[in-house]
Amino acid sequence: MARLFPEAGDGRSHVQTRVAGTNGYMAPEYLMHGALSAKADVFSFGVVVLEIVSGHKNSSFVPPPDSDADNLLDHAWRLYKKGRSIELLDPAVKSAAATEQVELLVRIGLLCVQADPRMRPDMKRVVIILSKKQSTLEEPTRPGVPGSRYRRRSYGTRGGGGGGGSHFSVGSTSGTSSPSTSTTASHATTSAASNAMTTTTSSTHTMRSQGLPLHREERGVELKKDDESG
Repeated sequence: MARLFPEAGDGRSHVQTRVAGTNGYMAPEYLMHGALSAKADVFSFGVVVLEIVSGHKNSSFVPPPDSDADNLLDHAWRLYKKGRSIELLDPAVKSAAATEQVELLVRIGLLCVQADPRMRPDMKRVVIILSKKQSTLEEPTRPGVPGSRYRRRSYGTRGGGGGGGSHFSVGSTSGTSSPSTSTTASHATTSAASNAMTTTTSSTHTMRSQGLPLHREERGVELKKDDESG
C-alpha cells in the first residue's frame, strides 16, 4: 500500500482514483489527499496498538460520558496528557499489567498516529523501542484525526532533493475556514462542475450522432446551449 506500482519505477505515491481503505485505520493525509507512504502504514499500526491496549475498535469506540474525545485516538491522547494512560487499559487485563509497559505502549501508539507524517517513527525504530533497547522518545502531540483541517505543502525529499513530496499541517475544525482553504474548495467545486458539464456534453454529442434519444436532463443541456447561441 505504501507505494503504487513500484516496478514501474516512476515513484508514484499518490492515489489518483477514489481512496480505499478500512474506516478508522487510514492516515489523514491519505484520506484527505490520497498521499501514500510508509508513514501511512505506521499510522495504521499505531491505531492497532491503541486498540490492543484498550480492547476497543477505533471505528466503533464510544468515549466515556465524562470525556470530550472524538474517538479512541483522541481519548488516548487526553488520558496521556493527564498522566492517566493506565486508564486506557482493557479492564480484563488491568490487574496483571505493568503500568510502565502500558504507558510505553500508549506513547508509541500516539507517536505513530501523529498528524504530521514526518513526526511518526519508522517501523525499524518502533521495533527498537519495543525490544527495550535505549532510545529517546519524543513527546507526542494530538493525533491526526479525520475531520481536522489539513493543508498540503511541498517539501524536499529525505535525500535533500528539490521536490517530490508533501507534508500536512493540522488546524482546528472550529471557526471560519481560512481564505486559502475556501479558495481551494471553490476551485475544486468549479473544476468538478466543469468536468461534469464536459462529460454530459460529450455524451450528448455521441447519442445525437448515433440517432439515440436524449434523456430529459440532456435535452435541457441542448436547449440551454441553443438559447445561448441564439
